[in-house]
Amino acid sequence: LNTVQRYILENDKVSSSRYLSKFSSLMRTMVSNAQHQRITLQKEIEALTLYIEVEVARFKDRFTFHFDCDSDIDVEKTTIPVFFIQPLVENAIKHGLMNKTEHGELKISFYRKKNTLFCEVLDNGIGRTEARRIANKLDKQSLGISIIQKRISLINKSTNEGMYLEYEDLFSPENQACGTKVTLVFPNILNNTSQHE
Repeated sequence: LNTVQRYILENDKVSSSRYLSKFSSLMRTMVSNAQHQRITLQKEIEALTLYIEVEVARFKDRFTFHFDCDSDIDVEKTTIPVFFIQPLVENAIKHGLMNKTEHGELKISFYRKKNTLFCEVLDNGIGRTEARRIANKLDKQSLGISIIQKRISLINKSTNEGMYLEYEDLFSPENQACGTKVTLVFPNILNNTSQHE
């Protein structure tokens, strides 16, 4: 909404209209997805694309993004629990890329190993150590990952799915922090490709 206000103040009617349209589409998608415990990977990618496009406009094209998905994954039949990937993407943007002075890059990949689905969120931001230092300085606490971990624990207890998160701090050849890779793992989920509820 602050972005729309900025466009209006700048008298940029085209951008404000385009942004409002994208934002309303995102809200409709979120409300629709919230009615299900699981959604198809296709719908997840569409929702993530809308969300990231809103953030790209909001932050004036300070980063680019793209998706990679293995061709042997049926995105229209594979289902995953809702609202797990978006907070990871949000963390990458807000804590990694927005604190970076250079242009940022965000990559979301989906790949498989046997019946296990992997979602990888990769950014070339400032890294987790520096992000924590900035957050502590501003007295801000991110709850997104904590909430995801609790949800993973609850789902694993009720379904025995065995979901888990992995983090990797990335470094340049000069040993400088150059990003973060977060991997969300869905073991054996590719055995269950028609559980949309």
